[in-house]
Amino acid sequence: MSWRILLEDLNIAWAQHRGGQPSRCRRPGRRLPVGFAAEPVRAPPDVVATAEVWRQVAATPARCPRAP
Repeated sequence: MSWRILLEDLNIAWAQHRGGQPSRCRRPGRRLPVGFAAEPVRAPPDVVATAEVWRQVAATPARCPRAP
């Protein structure tokens, strides 16, 4: 997840909302190349302890919020 891309998407959705258009999320992007996934990752124990929570967050489908 890139904050730059997230903020850009939020700005686009807000502009669409302000313009009276329905907000549309763009399709998810491509994943990292396989070579990146093969790199070993070493995280501190406190970070590893939160892994299951983040797996659940990642498994939740993303939806654009509706305007009130």
